[in-house]
Amino acid sequence: MKKNLLLFFFATLLLSSFAQTNARISPDFTAITMDHDTLVLSDILSNQYEFVALEFFFTESQFCIETSPFFSQAFHSMGCNEHDVLFLSINMGNDSNQVRNYMDSLSIQNPVVSGLEGNGSSINELYEISAYPTFVLISRDTLIAHDTISTIDTIINGNDTTYTWDVDI
Repeated sequence: MKKNLLLFFFATLLLSSFAQTNARISPDFTAITMDHDTLVLSDILSNQYEFVALEFFFTESQFCIETSPFFSQAFHSMGCNEHDVLFLSINMGNDSNQVRNYMDSLSIQNPVVSGLEGNGSSINELYEISAYPTFVLISRDTLIAHDTISTIDTIINGNDTTYTWDVDI
């Protein structure tokens, strides 16, 4: 159910955002989070996580300001990176102080990479991000699920809501 909820979350964000990436195979990257943790995508996917959820943002974007709290909420709902999905927000062009102010003002608690000190700007370029925010879901086989949504089905059973996202990759 948690995977389905995550997939629905990203489907909703992707449908509401015209942003996307041209990449189909995920390039490997190294990022340094605001907490000084070094993350390498290939290590993340080969060791613990089945999926990596990326949020590409910049601090001056009103759309990013509106959507980042939902990404952080999904991070909490999916177990705070303790289960199958690693959530990571990647900034474009801002320094650590600007990113920290952004995080604090929006109560963001998921791992965040600054554009300048954390290698975020290079990762944005690597993924050919053209608009913000952009949300990318990467599976273990490193195929990117972005704007290839074919259907979204919602099934509501009493208080339990199950969401599915069918993706053509």
